Amino acid sequence: MSNGSTNLHVASGLQTSGVWQYTTDDNLALYAYRFDGPNQDHKGNGHFKSVIPKPGNPQPKQYDIKLASPQFEIVHIEVHYGGTQFHGMVKNHSHAVIDNANNQCRQSVYCVFVRDKSNGAVIYCDPMITNDPH
Repeated sequence: MSNGSTNLHVASGLQTSGVWQYTTDDNLALYAYRFDGPNQDHKGNGHFKSVIPKPGNPQPKQYDIKLASPQFEIVHIEVHYGGTQFHGMVKNHSHAVIDNANNQCRQSVYCVFVRDKSNGAVIYCDPMITNDPH
């Protein structure tokens, strides 16, 4: 069950409409990415947010990351910091999930690795996760 979802858009080169984050592949070719959502109860731009429950009332969360750009594919997801609170997993080439134990006040960052199907370049897309205190 999803407790939040974001759509990841990736494009090569300079983008003239919308708000994009820029990055490069290992050969310094320019790419752009943007996360739409999650919106309700989250912070947008791929930043998931949860409030930890009171002790004795576990409420783990799961977040979906869906790739909205068919010329790319998800190849890996990493979660940094946050101890054992967060675990990322690629479900298929267009869908990854992050499991959130949601029982400690923690922040983390995650990075979605996507591959450009046209040339094999790997692009790193990295927003944030927050568990706020109750």
